[in-house]
Amino acid sequence: MKRFMILIVAMLMLIGVIHANGKMEERYYKRQEGINQSFSEYYYTNFDLIYGLDAPTYLHVMDSLQADFDSLIVSFREDYPDSHQAFFDLEKQNIRYSFDNFIVMYPYYHQRIAGTGSLINDEIEQRLENDIAKINHPALLANESFRDFTRSYLYIKTKIALVDPAYQKSDNQQLKATLDAISQWIDNREVAEYYNTDYLRDHIDRFGIKNIDAWVDACPDSAVHAMYEQERMGREGHRIETYKTVDGFDLDLHIFLPEQAEQSEKHPAMVYFHGGSWTEGKPDWSFPACGYYAKKGWIGIAVEYRISQRHGSLPFESVMDAKSAIRWLRSHAEELNLDADSIVVSGNSAGGHLAMACAMVENWNDPQDDLRFNSVPDLILINSGVYDLTDVNNWIRQGLRERGKDEELVREISPLYLVREKLPPMLIIHGEQDRNISFQSASTFAGKMTQRGNQIEFHAIPNANHFIWFGPYAQQVASIRKAFLKKHGYE
Repeated sequence: MKRFMILIVAMLMLIGVIHANGKMEERYYKRQEGINQSFSEYYYTNFDLIYGLDAPTYLHVMDSLQADFDSLIVSFREDYPDSHQAFFDLEKQNIRYSFDNFIVMYPYYHQRIAGTGSLINDEIEQRLENDIAKINHPALLANESFRDFTRSYLYIKTKIALVDPAYQKSDNQQLKATLDAISQWIDNREVAEYYNTDYLRDHIDRFGIKNIDAWVDACPDSAVHAMYEQERMGREGHRIETYKTVDGFDLDLHIFLPEQAEQSEKHPAMVYFHGGSWTEGKPDWSFPACGYYAKKGWIGIAVEYRISQRHGSLPFESVMDAKSAIRWLRSHAEELNLDADSIVVSGNSAGGHLAMACAMVENWNDPQDDLRFNSVPDLILINSGVYDLTDVNNWIRQGLRERGKDEELVREISPLYLVREKLPPMLIIHGEQDRNISFQSASTFAGKMTQRGNQIEFHAIPNANHFIWFGPYAQQVASIRKAFLKKHGYE
């Protein structure tokens, strides 16, 4: 999901700023830090309550919260009446645009939390009318708070547009709808080119380059072309197979075969499901790991599966794709020289959920799958996995409502509710300070699995956050994984 800022405060950048200016700014930011902390604690603690309010009441609450920041500026203006006016004017702008960013997202969050309402809200549009008109002002491209507000505005317009059947069954739906929204709502050429380029860069970074050639060709920015070319080169030198076509989407496996392997030799497979909350991500993130295992005599495989911002899907489709991928590998084991009884799956975050789902989810199978081939892996390795998808106000439930489906279907793909006997051995690694997925959910899942007699190895990483697969904990995680594989005869 898109992440939104708490509050962005711009620093005044002036040549020849005197020492007194620095002291004033230091005092100001120290005072503002306390307001920021109070705001953050209230806003995120009461997020569901705030966005469950009707629009007039919500706006009244946000105005009250903004008043605390505005009052600080008034106070400092009184202390420094004859100087620093440019600084105070910029601060007032930043605060206004930051709160605009919260307000423009009200229809989306209200609909998700209250289960009612429309993404088109006249009161919100009326409130933001003057600042929406400024989106076409090139000078405001320099203001980070206003750029974030513009992106949020485009996000809402994109969500409204995606209801149109014209976007369904087309790849890269979110990008297509966003570029269309830019064309529709931004008239200034400089501003339009800025956001077209910005979104293309972001898409390549988070989703890859598949089926975006026409947009890249039309983009004048050389950095976008360089990113595209680097990504394209990363897709060379390994085998790419389409494991299924569904709803018009060709879904690929990126297969890294061992070098100079004997034809008669059967190799274990290391299958990677990328993370990204089932909304974003790309198999390319796993290419280095696949190459590493190929050099060790494995077959490394990175799986492309349906994600919401490319394919308009929900995690149910992702689960079916993950199971289809394992079945395809088993059905093609002979031609790949793959040991069909030595398939190890690995995933980070949502990818960890899919790794478990291949073994645990029974009700969700693609109708075109050959069910004679088993989707259950032989070994499962999970980093910061998702064990419970039943959060009351999550986007998955919202998606089910929009499809006219029972929201409780989320339990059918939540590992915490699917524990049974005789599941494959699992390695579970989770940071104790994970703010994305609670550590307690991982601990509870591991306990339930152990109680049912399954082979579970649970490793808690003290002080670690969600992204344990890179950064300061990466080596520790790698060592744990290596020892687990060796314990089960794979190293």
